[in-house]
Amino acid sequence: MKSGLKTALSLLLTFIAFTVIAIASLSGLFSPIEKRFYEPAQVQQFRSELNEVASAGNQYFSSLLAAFGSDDGGFLNAESVLTFLSVSPSDEVLHRFAVLSEAHRGLEGIRVVDASGRRVHFSSFRNDYRLDAGRRIYSNYQDLKTLFGNPEIPFENLSCFSGEETHPYRIGIDGQNQRIVYSFPLENNGSRFCVLFYVGTRGFINTLIEKKIISVNQDIPLVSSADCMTGGFVLGLENDIRGAADAELLKIWKNGQVDTDGIQTDGIQFVFDDRTVNYTVFTDRSTSAPFFSILFRSGRFSAFFLGQILFFCLAM
Repeated sequence: MKSGLKTALSLLLTFIAFTVIAIASLSGLFSPIEKRFYEPAQVQQFRSELNEVASAGNQYFSSLLAAFGSDDGGFLNAESVLTFLSVSPSDEVLHRFAVLSEAHRGLEGIRVVDASGRRVHFSSFRNDYRLDAGRRIYSNYQDLKTLFGNPEIPFENLSCFSGEETHPYRIGIDGQNQRIVYSFPLENNGSRFCVLFYVGTRGFINTLIEKKIISVNQDIPLVSSADCMTGGFVLGLENDIRGAADAELLKIWKNGQVDTDGIQTDGIQFVFDDRTVNYTVFTDRSTSAPFFSILFRSGRFSAFFLGQILFFCLAM
């Protein structure tokens, strides 16, 4: 048989084989193979990645609570923090804050606000005050802006005081500004205040990169509710579903259940051009805040398998 005819016949057989396999795949005939061999391996891979991120996250954010708080070794444990309430904070507390910022690169700044949520007694953010004869004149809290120019989180969502009750701390998860806010109570001579520490997500992401848990180009956005009460980091969040996925993820974080391994499993459906695409979500809920989730398309075996066949066909 001539070489030209052999080539034509080979291409024809390859096309027929590819078409038959494609139809079988789209018809779900490979589902048993997918469920038995491919899916368990993929599930294990995703769960392992989530576990690594969550473990690093729990360690990272727990260290922030210890570093900021009033326990031994914490920033608020020293009496010098009370000088934040005076006209001129002491050199000691300013030095301690500089050391704290150096040790925790994600720390963007600090504010001290009275319990009413109106008066700002100290802020490290330059846009929060104007200078008058060398003295700082602070804006009221409700007039403050974030680094992105957005209105600040309502103080009542961060306040450690509820009537006579005092919370040891509160955490605000701010996806809009990609940061987490830690609020701690401070009392002096019967007056009450909240000390707010603002931590950008970049510090945590850099930690994951340094530990080689994620790649430099991998995106892990922080997603949160409008009131900043619920939120978490999400792996695998594709741009074309980002807006719609936020609401679904928040439902999962608020209402989902976990299995014996502490991993929550949920499904999400999105419609693209009249085509329904299923996603699986794994969530680690072993930490109080934030959550950690990984999002991936369900039933990826068929696409993978077809891709391998197409590569083989083109390589012939």
